[in-house]
Amino acid sequence: MTFFLDIQTEIQSLPLPRPLFSKEKIIVSQLLAGTEYAVTYLPLLDELRVEDMNDGEMESLLFASSTTNRRYGGDIAQVQLQDEDGIPVMISLVIDQYDQLFELDVWKVDFSLTKNLMPFSGMD
Repeated sequence: MTFFLDIQTEIQSLPLPRPLFSKEKIIVSQLLAGTEYAVTYLPLLDELRVEDMNDGEMESLLFASSTTNRRYGGDIAQVQLQDEDGIPVMISLVIDQYDQLFELDVWKVDFSLTKNLMPFSGMD
């Protein structure tokens, strides 16, 4: 399963904020599953809008909101995966101080480009 490999070409043709791509929906739904936020946000995955963050092409996302002055409120869930090059990648689903989805934070530990994340088979 390829998560990020072909997203850059899709991004160029969409206005911002944009809907989640199907690969991003998979990640967000996996991270939401089993949390108190699942009931609220899983039914809204098709309606959520995001903007790509300038993070060195690690593919982090900022969830759009009409609320201003948002800031970090906590992590809903985290998972560590491996990219196809074997480098660990941490993915966190983050809420803001108002309990709204805030970021999908993707951090590759060596700060290199995210290529192709391994599937979620080992995710808790």
